[in-house]
Formats: sequence, C-alpha cells, structure tokens
Amino acid sequence: FLPFIMQQTTHLPPEYRKAAIVVDNFLASQYILRPRKMIHQSILEEGNIQMIERRFNSRDIPDGSTWRWNQTKGRKKVFLPTGVTADFYKMIPRNKTGNPTEKVPSYKLWCFQLTFPKGTKTHLLYCEKGVSPIPSINELFFLHEFMDPQVALQLWPGY
Repeated sequence: FLPFIMQQTTHLPPEYRKAAIVVDNFLASQYILRPRKMIHQSILEEGNIQMIERRFNSRDIPDGSTWRWNQTKGRKKVFLPTGVTADFYKMIPRNKTGNPTEKVPSYKLWCFQLTFPKGTKTHLLYCEKGVSPIPSINELFFLHEFMDPQVALQLWPGY
C-alpha cells in the first residue's frame, strides 16, 4: 500500500508527501466525517482532521490574538491511491500585530481540496502540528496503579 502512494507522490517534498499519506489513510479508513459548515476551534489540536463542505479562506480558520494563518507559496496536486485527486497547500502562523517580540506558535495546517472519482468535491483541513489535545480523565486511568488508592477512587469511582 505505502509503496504505491510513494510512486505517485515522488515529486513531492517529504513534508507534502507525509501530509498526503495521512489524508489518504484517513480517506481509506471506514470512518469518514460528515463535512462541517464551519471550521471548529478543535482544528488547532494536533492530528485533528475536519472536512468542510464549502470553500474557505484563511480568515475562516481559528487563529490567535497576536497571529493569523499564512499560506505558504507551494501548492501541490497529487493523485491518491484511494482514487481521489488532492490539491493542497500548507499554512503556518504569522505575526499579525507587527510587533516582532510577539511570539507565534509553531503550528502547521494543511488545506486540501479533494475531488472524488465521481467529481464530488470537498475540503479538508489537517493539523499536523498544533496544541496537544487534553486527555479525558478516563484516558488517564492507567495512572491509578501509581496513585494513592483513595485518590484513585475519587477520580475513578468503583475502579
């Protein structure tokens, strides 16, 4: 499977190839998201993927008080093994205040326009680098064996 996409994307720089593989694997999975009307704030979470039903521009993507999204120059087009054509580009944060002392996060967001074999188009955002998602308390259950049992019972009643 992987060698096939590599043959199709050998002309891509490595980071573009990696993003294309992530999106192709997502499309090949049985779990396809219903496209959203609006871009949700969670797109800033690393690994988040959102399908959007309409075209959007950088102002539609959640940003920070001191930074905004900026499209890089490179636009690429690739044919994915799933039969989807992907036109895509990378976006990174840029300072919007003009103050060089304001720090911008080192996020990386990929914007895709996908054309399916029957001609249907949709848009997809993939956050390669962003904020780490906050784990739920249940995802932290494995820590109970390293804790005081009474504290663990308060966090996970009936464990």
